[in-house]
Amino acid sequence: MIDRPSSAFSHKSLRKCVTFQPLAPDVQCRMWTALAEVGLNVNEGSFAHEAEHTWTIDIETEVGRLMYLRMRRSRSR
Repeated sequence: MIDRPSSAFSHKSLRKCVTFQPLAPDVQCRMWTALAEVGLNVNEGSFAHEAEHTWTIDIETEVGRLMYLRMRRSRSR
């Protein structure tokens, strides 16, 4: 079972990390990967569509964008 409060906290913390500059490439990669994993867990837990979890709005779009960006970066290396 996915813990909703910890998922919300993880998501909020990782979104804040996005604003930190500069990040070492390995730290940035871990941060984006963790953010995508939290988003995937939220979708899998099916509470992304529950009205009281407003922090999950557009999380599916965010995960898709993160996966696309990660794929582009890995191809450019």
